[in-house]
Amino acid sequence: MLEGILDSLRSLQNYEGMNHFILQLKKLKTPSLNFNTNVTCLIFLYELFPFLDRGDFFSCDVLIKKYSESLLKKSQLLSIARNAELSLYLALVHFGLKDFRKAQKTLSKIIFTSKDYSNLPLYRTIRLVNLMILYELKDFDLIKYETRSIKRDMHAIGKGYKIEKKIINFVNKPNLPISILKRQQAWEKIQKEFESLHHDVYELQTLKLFDFSAWIESKVKKIPLSEILERKSKLN
Repeated sequence: MLEGILDSLRSLQNYEGMNHFILQLKKLKTPSLNFNTNVTCLIFLYELFPFLDRGDFFSCDVLIKKYSESLLKKSQLLSIARNAELSLYLALVHFGLKDFRKAQKTLSKIIFTSKDYSNLPLYRTIRLVNLMILYELKDFDLIKYETRSIKRDMHAIGKGYKIEKKIINFVNKPNLPISILKRQQAWEKIQKEFESLHHDVYELQTLKLFDFSAWIESKVKKIPLSEILERKSKLN
C-alpha cells in the first residue's frame, strides 16, 4: 500500500509528500531479515528518485554510499523483482555520472546471470538502458547483436512498445547531423514522436521508470543529461 502511494506521488513529482510515507516505511520492523532488507531497498529508492529525476547524479552517489552496508552488501536477500529494480536505478546513476563500464557491470548480472529475470516486466526497460550504455561505449557491434535479440523477443511476445522501437532506431544510427540547425530539426521531429507516447497508457509504464527522451535530447543537442533532466523537472 505504501509503495503504491509513493509511486503515485513520484509520478506527480510531489517529492515533499513522499517524506511522510517514507517515514512510515522506516517504522516497519519484523524478525525477518529478508523483509527488512526489501523495505530498506524501497526506502532507498524513494529517497533516490527526487535526485535522479532532477538529474542530480552526485547527490545520488552520496546516497548510494550511505546505503552501502545496510542494503548493497545485502542485495542477495532481496526478491528477484526488487533486485532487478535496484540494479536498474544503480546503473542509471552510474550512467549519469558517465561511469559507463560500472553501469554495464551493474546490469550484466541481471541480463546474463539468471533467466529468472527475463520474465519480469522491468526486464525490457533494463535492456533498453543497456542499449544506451552500449551506445555511449560505442560498441555498435554488440548493439546490433542486442537489437536482433530484442526484436526476436518482441516477435515471440507478439507486441513491442513504441518506445522500444524508437530507442532501437536511435542507437542503430550513430551518425548524427554535424550542424546545430540540423540537430535541432532532428530533435524537434523526435520530440513530437515522444510527446505522442505520453498519451499512451502502455508506453507510460516504461517512460515513468526513466525519461528516455531526455537522454536522446542530450545526445542530439550535445547537452549533459543532468541539465536536460533538471530543466524538465522545473517545467513539470
